[in-house]
Amino acid sequence: MSSRFHTVVAGARVRVLAATAVMLALPGAAGCQSLDPDQAALDLATERVRDQARTSAAAMQAVLRERTAPADQALLHSLEQAVTVPGYGVGTVFDRAAGSAEGIRLDVAFDQAGEVRHARMLVRLCVRITGRPGPEAEAVMDDVACGPALPTHTDLGTVDRVVSLSD
Repeated sequence: MSSRFHTVVAGARVRVLAATAVMLALPGAAGCQSLDPDQAALDLATERVRDQARTSAAAMQAVLRERTAPADQALLHSLEQAVTVPGYGVGTVFDRAAGSAEGIRLDVAFDQAGEVRHARMLVRLCVRITGRPGPEAEAVMDDVACGPALPTHTDLGTVDRVVSLSD
Protein backbone atom coordinates (compact mmCIF):
# COMPACT_ATOMS: atom_id res chain seq x y z
CA MET A 1 0.00 0.00 0.00
CA SER A 2 1.15 3.44 -0.75
CA SER A 3 1.92 6.07 1.83
CA ARG A 4 -0.70 8.27 0.13
CA PHE A 5 -3.38 5.66 1.01
CA HIS A 6 -2.27 5.69 4.66
CA THR A 7 -2.34 9.50 4.67
CA VAL A 8 -5.91 9.55 3.25
CA VAL A 9 -7.09 6.93 5.77
CA ALA A 10 -5.39 8.75 8.65
CA GLY A 11 -6.95 12.05 7.51
CA ALA A 12 -10.37 10.40 7.36
CA ARG A 13 -9.92 9.08 10.91
CA VAL A 14 -9.02 12.54 12.15
CA ARG A 15 -12.15 14.00 10.49
CA VAL A 16 -14.34 11.26 11.98
CA LEU A 17 -12.84 11.82 15.41
CA ALA A 18 -13.29 15.59 15.09
CA ALA A 19 -16.91 15.17 13.97
CA THR A 20 -17.54 12.80 16.87
CA ALA A 21 -16.05 15.27 19.33
CA VAL A 22 -18.28 18.04 17.98
CA MET A 23 -21.37 15.81 18.18
CA LEU A 24 -20.55 14.88 21.77
CA ALA A 25 -19.93 18.51 22.73
CA LEU A 26 -23.21 19.84 21.28
CA PRO A 27 -25.55 18.29 23.88
CA GLY A 28 -23.30 19.63 26.65
CA ALA A 29 -23.32 23.10 25.16
CA ALA A 30 -27.09 23.04 24.66
CA GLY A 31 -27.60 21.96 28.26
CA CYS A 32 -25.10 24.30 29.90
CA GLN A 33 -27.48 24.98 32.77
CA SER A 34 -27.10 21.33 33.83
CA LEU A 35 -23.45 22.16 34.58
CA ASP A 36 -24.64 24.66 37.21
CA PRO A 37 -24.16 22.96 40.60
CA ASP A 38 -27.23 24.65 42.13
CA GLN A 39 -29.44 23.44 39.28
CA ALA A 40 -27.93 19.96 39.44
CA ALA A 41 -28.56 19.82 43.21
CA LEU A 42 -32.14 21.00 42.66
CA ASP A 43 -32.69 18.37 39.96
CA LEU A 44 -31.29 15.64 42.20
CA ALA A 45 -33.40 16.67 45.21
CA THR A 46 -36.52 16.91 43.03
CA GLU A 47 -35.96 13.45 41.59
CA ARG A 48 -35.45 12.01 45.09
CA VAL A 49 -38.52 13.67 46.59
CA ARG A 50 -40.74 12.49 43.72
CA ASP A 51 -39.43 8.94 44.18
CA GLN A 52 -40.16 9.22 47.89
CA ALA A 53 -43.76 10.32 47.19
CA ARG A 54 -44.30 7.50 44.66
CA THR A 55 -43.00 4.97 47.18
CA SER A 56 -45.44 6.28 49.78
CA ALA A 57 -48.37 6.16 47.35
CA ALA A 58 -47.48 2.54 46.53
CA ALA A 59 -47.32 1.70 50.25
CA MET A 60 -50.72 3.35 50.76
CA GLN A 61 -52.15 1.40 47.83
CA ALA A 62 -50.88 -1.88 49.32
CA VAL A 63 -52.59 -1.10 52.63
CA LEU A 64 -55.83 -0.15 50.84
CA ARG A 65 -55.82 -3.44 48.92
CA GLU A 66 -55.50 -5.44 52.14
CA ARG A 67 -58.71 -3.94 53.53
CA THR A 68 -62.31 -4.36 52.46
CA ALA A 69 -63.92 -2.38 55.28
CA PRO A 70 -65.21 1.13 54.60
CA ALA A 71 -62.83 3.99 55.10
CA ASP A 72 -62.58 4.63 58.83
CA GLN A 73 -60.22 6.08 61.41
CA ALA A 74 -58.38 2.76 61.97
CA LEU A 75 -57.63 2.49 58.25
CA LEU A 76 -56.61 6.13 58.17
CA HIS A 77 -54.14 5.47 61.00
CA SER A 78 -52.66 2.47 59.13
CA LEU A 79 -52.25 4.58 56.01
CA GLU A 80 -50.55 7.38 57.93
CA GLN A 81 -48.04 4.85 59.22
CA ALA A 82 -47.43 3.60 55.68
CA VAL A 83 -46.38 7.04 54.46
CA THR A 84 -44.40 8.11 57.53
CA VAL A 85 -42.39 4.98 58.35
CA PRO A 86 -38.72 5.00 57.30
CA GLY A 87 -38.10 2.69 54.37
CA TYR A 88 -41.38 3.60 52.72
CA GLY A 89 -41.30 7.36 52.48
CA VAL A 90 -40.80 9.54 55.48
CA GLY A 91 -43.52 12.10 54.96
CA THR A 92 -45.33 14.51 57.23
CA VAL A 93 -49.11 14.18 57.15
CA PHE A 94 -50.59 17.67 57.49
CA ASP A 95 -54.24 16.94 56.67
CA ARG A 96 -56.40 13.84 56.42
CA ALA A 97 -59.97 12.66 56.01
CA ALA A 98 -61.84 9.38 56.02
CA GLY A 99 -65.39 8.81 54.91
CA SER A 100 -67.40 6.32 52.91
CA ALA A 101 -68.23 8.82 50.15
CA GLU A 102 -64.72 10.07 49.42
CA GLY A 103 -62.65 7.18 50.72
CA ILE A 104 -59.33 8.12 52.31
CA ARG A 105 -57.39 11.33 51.75
CA LEU A 106 -53.95 12.12 53.10
CA ASP A 107 -52.12 15.39 52.45
CA VAL A 108 -48.43 14.70 52.88
CA ALA A 109 -45.27 16.82 52.70
CA PHE A 110 -42.00 15.20 51.69
CA ASP A 111 -38.61 16.89 52.09
CA GLN A 112 -35.48 15.78 50.31
CA ALA A 113 -32.00 17.21 49.79
CA GLY A 114 -29.68 17.03 46.83
CA GLU A 115 -25.99 17.88 46.93
CA VAL A 116 -23.70 18.31 43.92
CA ARG A 117 -20.21 19.81 43.98
CA HIS A 118 -20.67 21.74 47.22
CA ALA A 119 -24.12 23.02 46.19
CA ARG A 120 -27.01 21.84 48.34
CA MET A 121 -30.75 22.25 47.80
CA LEU A 122 -33.61 21.13 50.02
CA VAL A 123 -36.98 20.75 48.33
CA ARG A 124 -40.47 20.06 49.58
CA LEU A 125 -43.21 18.26 47.67
CA CYS A 126 -46.79 18.34 48.97
CA VAL A 127 -49.20 15.79 47.60
CA ARG A 128 -52.72 14.54 48.19
CA ILE A 129 -52.98 10.75 48.09
CA THR A 130 -56.53 9.41 47.80
CA GLY A 131 -58.06 5.96 47.50
CA ARG A 132 -60.76 3.56 48.58
CA PRO A 133 -60.16 0.24 50.31
CA GLY A 134 -60.67 -2.99 48.37
CA PRO A 135 -58.80 -5.62 46.37
CA GLU A 136 -58.59 -3.38 43.27
CA ALA A 137 -57.72 -0.20 45.21
CA GLU A 138 -55.61 2.45 43.56
CA ALA A 139 -53.86 5.28 45.35
CA VAL A 140 -54.08 8.45 43.28
CA MET A 141 -51.54 11.18 43.91
CA ASP A 142 -51.93 14.85 42.99
CA ASP A 143 -50.16 18.08 43.90
CA VAL A 144 -51.67 20.04 46.78
CA ALA A 145 -50.74 23.33 48.44
CA CYS A 146 -48.47 22.81 51.41
CA GLY A 147 -50.10 23.40 54.77
CA PRO A 148 -49.30 26.80 56.29
CA ALA A 149 -48.42 25.18 59.61
CA LEU A 150 -45.58 23.14 58.09
CA PRO A 151 -42.21 24.41 59.35
CA THR A 152 -39.76 25.62 56.72
CA HIS A 153 -36.84 24.45 58.85
CA THR A 154 -36.51 20.67 59.21
CA ASP A 155 -33.95 18.13 60.39
CA LEU A 156 -32.49 18.33 56.87
CA GLY A 157 -32.18 22.13 56.93
CA THR A 158 -34.25 25.01 55.59
CA VAL A 159 -36.51 24.30 52.61
CA ASP A 160 -35.14 26.13 49.56
CA ARG A 161 -37.97 25.42 47.16
CA VAL A 162 -41.38 23.78 46.90
CA VAL A 163 -41.67 21.55 43.82
CA SER A 164 -44.54 19.72 42.15
CA LEU A 165 -44.97 16.24 40.76
CA SER A 166 -44.19 17.50 37.27
CA ASP A 167 -42.32 20.80 37.07
